[in-house]
Amino acid sequence: MASFYLDRFSQEPYNEQWTRYLQTGAHVRDLQNTVEAQTAGIQDTLRTVSKEHRQVMEKSAAVVCQTLEKGFQQVVDQLDQANWRLNEINEGVGKLHSMLDWKTDIIIEQLYINNNYLRQISELLRIPDSQKQKALHIEKGLTYLQSGLQNLEKKRLFDDAQDEFQLSLNIDKKDFFSLHRLGLIYFYSINHLDLNKAYTYFTDAAYHAIVESNIDNSQRTYSLSRYPKGKESRDFYLEEASNSLIYASRCCYLLNNLQAGIQKAEEAWKLTPRFPEAGFQLAKMYGAANQAAIAANVLEEVISVNQFYALKAVEDIDLISHPNVQAKLEHIRDLTVAEARNLLLICKSKLVDEGQAKSYIGEIENLIYKNSFIDAKNALALIKNIRSLKITELYIEFERGVFKIFNKCTDIKISLINLTDKESHLPIKREELAKEARRANEIENELYAKRQEKEQFEKIKGYGCLLLLLIVGLSSIIYLYIELSK
Repeated sequence: MASFYLDRFSQEPYNEQWTRYLQTGAHVRDLQNTVEAQTAGIQDTLRTVSKEHRQVMEKSAAVVCQTLEKGFQQVVDQLDQANWRLNEINEGVGKLHSMLDWKTDIIIEQLYINNNYLRQISELLRIPDSQKQKALHIEKGLTYLQSGLQNLEKKRLFDDAQDEFQLSLNIDKKDFFSLHRLGLIYFYSINHLDLNKAYTYFTDAAYHAIVESNIDNSQRTYSLSRYPKGKESRDFYLEEASNSLIYASRCCYLLNNLQAGIQKAEEAWKLTPRFPEAGFQLAKMYGAANQAAIAANVLEEVISVNQFYALKAVEDIDLISHPNVQAKLEHIRDLTVAEARNLLLICKSKLVDEGQAKSYIGEIENLIYKNSFIDAKNALALIKNIRSLKITELYIEFERGVFKIFNKCTDIKISLINLTDKESHLPIKREELAKEARRANEIENELYAKRQEKEQFEKIKGYGCLLLLLIVGLSSIIYLYIELSK
């Protein structure tokens, strides 16, 4: 199934339900596999849940993204547009979290191991030479853990990882980094599964990470290159603590200790309010505890941080089975569609025939017409986000003796709503330029007339001089003739 759901009415023990869930399906290695795995999981879920739940999920999927398959693909498309790949850690991880369940969430752990931990332990750890052995144990442990997470039934890999992290703890029993990774072993390894132990490791890891986040930066144990100093360095500890608390909450969920799970998820959400996975875990715990109204409100906050968590909510039975959550998703959809429609109307009211903005309107209209939350959010992004768009500009140019107005199309970084506003002034601009062109032409005509007058005057002046010369010359000839006649 896609999102893990503990059947509390089943006679099958929780640990067997969780083990069976972990063993279902292949390991996810890339984005396309993720989409395929999630789609297959959704189909399995729709086949196994009750008819009522199936109808609810399909109806809510239509509200959020038409179908879940289309929703997952949109996540991938956005990640690809941001040149995101599985060997990079950046804002893409937040989007990926929104489409992963607790099993394929392993991919996030592997990403962090690959990119932030392996080969950086010496830089990561600020420890005296006497504790350099600790760095070696952690790095070896991560290597084994990374391989184990790719095959959850390989007992020896997890045994070796466990040994290395335990040796690290023998050197520093408060090392939250090793504590959290031991928790992962007891949470994910089929042969080591012990949720009570995992819970203890996760809560201890969170406690020590929070303590380290509050001490002076120069005295902290860990320092990642991506968190060089100050607030950013503190964020690393808070993110580690929040992640540990999320896993602790998941342990509580599996152990059916819902109130403790709510508490841990609340702590995680308060530590990292911009980390939607923490908020989603809290919403799920409230949903599982049948506190649906609170779950719906928390979910709304989460979706405001990352729109794709609406997608995750649809396939989570602990949430979507509640009418309050269904109604909340419809309410969010309606508000978003209304906002997109209103902004589109504003844009359309400013369109001009000679502008370029009108060429972008059709795509937005199609998205709004689909009447789903994700599509409406995409429509809003096309309207509000700054991107490269074409714009019509007017200019005057002198051609064949006359000043004329010409159009030119150029690229500009601008939002569509600002583009329509800018182009809406084209008629006024054209009128102003027309006045300038008329005035320029009038001036040109006046100058031309003066040039013509001057040329005529010069011609007349030239003719006069020539006539004068002829008269003087003729007079001289007559005078000479008279003199000779005498």
